[in-house]
Amino acid sequence: MKIQNKLINSIFQKILLIASFSVMFIGIGFANTNTFTVTNNSDADGICSPQNCSLRQAINSANNNTGPDVINFNIPGSQRHEILLQTVLPAITDSVTINGTTQPGYDIQNGPSVGINGQAIVNANGCGGEAENGVKRDYPGLDIVAHAPDEVVGNDASGTQIKAIRVENFCVGAQVSAGIAKPGGTSVSSDPIEDVVITESLFINCIANSAVDLQNTLRAVLTKNKFIDNSDNLEFTNSAFAVAEESVALGGQDSLEFLAGTTDSIARNNLFIVLPTTQEVTDFANQYDIPELVGGTLRNEFLIRSGIFIQQGASNNIAEYNTVKRSPTFGINLAGAGDDNIIRNNLVTDSLIGISSSDSNTIIEGNIVRDNLNAGIAIAPRRVSLGFFCPSATVPPDLDEDGNILNCGYTINNFLFRSSTGSKVIGNTIYQNMGPGIVVGGTAVSSNGMKIATTTNNTLSKNIIFDNLGLAIDLTNDSDFVFGTLFLGLGNAWFATIAPDPDGRTPNDYLDLDLGANNLQNFPVLTEIEYTKKENGEETLKIKGTLNSEAHKTYRIDFYSSENSGESEMHIGFIEVTTNSNGDADDFELEKEIEMQILPLSHHYIAATATEVGPDGELLSTSELSDSIAVLGE
Repeated sequence: MKIQNKLINSIFQKILLIASFSVMFIGIGFANTNTFTVTNNSDADGICSPQNCSLRQAINSANNNTGPDVINFNIPGSQRHEILLQTVLPAITDSVTINGTTQPGYDIQNGPSVGINGQAIVNANGCGGEAENGVKRDYPGLDIVAHAPDEVVGNDASGTQIKAIRVENFCVGAQVSAGIAKPGGTSVSSDPIEDVVITESLFINCIANSAVDLQNTLRAVLTKNKFIDNSDNLEFTNSAFAVAEESVALGGQDSLEFLAGTTDSIARNNLFIVLPTTQEVTDFANQYDIPELVGGTLRNEFLIRSGIFIQQGASNNIAEYNTVKRSPTFGINLAGAGDDNIIRNNLVTDSLIGISSSDSNTIIEGNIVRDNLNAGIAIAPRRVSLGFFCPSATVPPDLDEDGNILNCGYTINNFLFRSSTGSKVIGNTIYQNMGPGIVVGGTAVSSNGMKIATTTNNTLSKNIIFDNLGLAIDLTNDSDFVFGTLFLGLGNAWFATIAPDPDGRTPNDYLDLDLGANNLQNFPVLTEIEYTKKENGEETLKIKGTLNSEAHKTYRIDFYSSENSGESEMHIGFIEVTTNSNGDADDFELEKEIEMQILPLSHHYIAATATEVGPDGELLSTSELSDSIAVLGE
């Protein structure tokens, strides 16, 4: 717990800096700025004039003026104004605030009243072609860069704010990046682009990459935005201290991705509906005037992976107070990511698996995980694809014993194996899932019998687990492959992950020598439970039991009460025991004074878990839940 508290405190200190920055920065004004007002919805090029100014002209003028500028809107007419672009807008290379809230008639409830539409660009060029400056880019609607394409040092779009702009029918909605890509695949390195804010904007049908793509950014703030019918919605790469909050996303391969190099960032208070219903799409389309979606069908359909996806190399990030619904794979997925991420106080529902992690030192705490089609929370080792291309692959692909794909015309051997150790699954409420409440996958083994990845020292404590179809806690050695498709435009690329296959209760063994998930830690055996109510009204619960495990080790025995056998609806206390040379901790006893409002009258059963305690007092591997025994008393 010392490591957990230290980690939380460290990240909290960093996140508080982000939060204070976001509150302070949004809406800030600058002295001595130039203001350019867009007066029409044309796509005219050139320089802005007070009487006649297009958005393209306003961006040109702001780029030419060193220092922060403001672009406002005053287009005649009360209707929503759409700027139909024929070519990509110039990259934003100097700090500017593009403020769609200044357009007369703007109403936050109905979304932006001014927007840009890139359908003509996509129709003419597809995605991933050559942009105006000869640089291969993904035709973003808004391109915010640290340095101009001509690499003039000193030009820097840090501090740019985008407010209440509708961005529709582009390859990428808004691309925020620090380095400029050059022909031939090389790039210009630069310091991170800093302090970019995107707020109250609407992103629709961004089809090739993400609606908002952040690369090499520092302290970016994305707040109160709306997303629908995009390929991906929010993507962070090599970014630090970023905030994504109070936004809504319907559809997309992933609602939010923390990718390689992203650290100390936070996603909070967002609503991600991965597979929206027809009615949800229609209601959204009516509210935000998207006639193409009024029928309730999204145009972009993918084998969607997850609501929140934390990938390889993303560490020390937090996802909290989000609602994630209806992912066909994982609601929240830590897929071979970096270490020390925190997933807490989220609602994850109606997905295949609620929360899945193959990382180390992850904290999964205080979440509500319910009504998922398999396990509520899954901890497992994982094969992580290094990336490959299979234009002829079918669903699912043919594999050898090591998971290599064989039907691409050649064998691909490009999987990494990730262990999952040291995670803390604490204080979650897990119920009405169609698999186990918590399942911990075992050891991944290659075809030659070599142990490749393990799942050990994962602590499962104080979780409320009930009304699931599987065990409350299931430790297993079996794993199955789960396949998905990534649509890359040219064909299909496959990824394969290991999802634990529940195998039922694992029997205890003498001295706990068996290996597997959490070392298949033996569970306690409860022998007697007595509830006593004295004449003075004092109530006492006495629990007795035994444990056989590894010799000369300390274990924490956590006790739970529940209405039904095999569940853990309420944590009622714990004791620590030490085993002797035979591995026995005989006749342990917990005697606890209780009040009836603490132990409900309906809770007739008690069960327990055993968790190994390390030399420094840290909690390590937790067992499955013991057999429940009934409360006996007066």
